[in-house]
Amino acid sequence: MKTQKISLLLGLLLVIAFFFYSFFLIQHAEYYDTDVNITFSNMSGFNLDKDKLHFGDVGMGSSAFRNMDFSNPYSYPLKVSISSTGNISPFLHYPSVFYLDAGENKTIRYLFAPNSNMDIGDYYTGSIKIVFRRLSFLDQFYLWFLEKEKLL
Repeated sequence: MKTQKISLLLGLLLVIAFFFYSFFLIQHAEYYDTDVNITFSNMSGFNLDKDKLHFGDVGMGSSAFRNMDFSNPYSYPLKVSISSTGNISPFLHYPSVFYLDAGENKTIRYLFAPNSNMDIGDYYTGSIKIVFRRLSFLDQFYLWFLEKEKLL
């Protein structure tokens, strides 16, 4: 009887430790920042330098996009989160979260979509923060659930 209680207690502690590890500890995280800029003008232009995410000059009634390639060199899936800061943020469109399977490559498009309140010559800047995290148990369960829903 005493052995059963000890075994049950050890099993419960193991389950609690697993959930704590999966939910609260970040097992893998990498952070990257890149600057982004654009000029709203009456002509179009571009900048292909790779030191920043340049959109160049965007003319009235047009938009611009840039692609960024992501890869996962690890043997486990990653959750990628993207956020932006600066006065360019309200005009940038991109997926805020996506997933990369082990060894997967994916191209993400950043779209700059100006609005009618912008004035010629306005200069917009900011930065994009990209965070790569190893999937938590909850993330893995969520993705598994989504896959099962697709089959129904």
